[in-house]
Amino acid sequence: MANGYVDLGTWSGFTPFVGAGVGVARNTIHSFLDVNTPNLGVAFGETESKWNFAWALHAGIAYNVTRNVIIELAYRYVDLGDAMSGDLTTYLGQNNVYNPETFHNLTSHDVKIGLRFNFGSEAYYAPPPPQYYVPPPAYTPPPVYMPPAPLQSHG
Repeated sequence: MANGYVDLGTWSGFTPFVGAGVGVARNTIHSFLDVNTPNLGVAFGETESKWNFAWALHAGIAYNVTRNVIIELAYRYVDLGDAMSGDLTTYLGQNNVYNPETFHNLTSHDVKIGLRFNFGSEAYYAPPPPQYYVPPPAYTPPPVYMPPAPLQSHG
């Protein structure tokens, strides 16, 4: 199965991601035993394999423990298609008709915990460098100039 993932951004070391995959699955039913309790019957199925289209959806979150170690918790839904047993025969070895047992829509819901290692020299996650801004100058009102008062004498 070929899978692709997209990181949705990183906040405080947490990176949510989603993904999807497509491929093929070979489903094999081996040593199938069908016990029919109401009719007191038992049937055996031969081994049979079937190829199917398979697909998956992924979602999860990763956390940067260190600059080179990342732990992730993920969910995966997988659809593997159908499977079929071989022809069924009774416990007496009788078989009057071709009658394999079919299993429709083999699916799986998986919760996974994973660990990623970055062996390169650059960190997989690096917080953005701090940005320093020069504050704007404090506001000072412009000086007010008044014409000099005329000289007056008191006398």
